[in-house]
Amino acid sequence: HGLWPQYSLIQYPTYCKNVSFSVDKLEPIIERLHKHWFSTQEKDEDFWKHEYEKHGSCMFNEMTEFEYFNKTLDIFDLVISDKVYEKYKESDGKILIPLSLDFKFI
Repeated sequence: HGLWPQYSLIQYPTYCKNVSFSVDKLEPIIERLHKHWFSTQEKDEDFWKHEYEKHGSCMFNEMTEFEYFNKTLDIFDLVISDKVYEKYKESDGKILIPLSLDFKFI
């Protein structure tokens, strides 16, 4: 349900840097976010803030909230349109898709 670095299948960094979040900076992609990256348990804005602070702060290349969410949505579009997810789907339904540091599928 997002984008973040991982050390292994079960280990990943969290809250790596102190980042600030402003939903206003997401305005150019807000409709895409509401459509493809929404929360079923809380306000979308709270969910996005959590995702950016927990995972976006750990990206190898420092990214603004707009860059982080826009890149993730672009990757999502490729995963869906090219059916990349089929290659990585586990029997339990989990899908972990490895990307290089320049966001290319491995």
